[in-house]
Amino acid sequence: MSRASGTPQGARAQRADVEIDLAADAVARSGVGELIHGDAERSLEAANRLRRAADALVTELVLDARERGATWAEIGETLGVSTQAAHQKYRYASTDDG
Repeated sequence: MSRASGTPQGARAQRADVEIDLAADAVARSGVGELIHGDAERSLEAANRLRRAADALVTELVLDARERGATWAEIGETLGVSTQAAHQKYRYASTDDG
């Protein structure tokens, strides 16, 4: 399962690992208590940090899936959106526009 770090896939895997770490860090910083019991502003800020981390993670995983040969239709189905919606949202993050 290891990838050579000198390859584009290796670099993508490293970025995905970083995004996973950032998402976990966002959860830890936000604190479940802050989300549930915090005042409205703090709860919204915490939820927004989680959303940004999750969005970044999904983008990296979509790029990884594309590099592994997944179609936009497969990605859309997995994400619960149409092929067109998946392509429109993530196409500019991808180096392969096909």
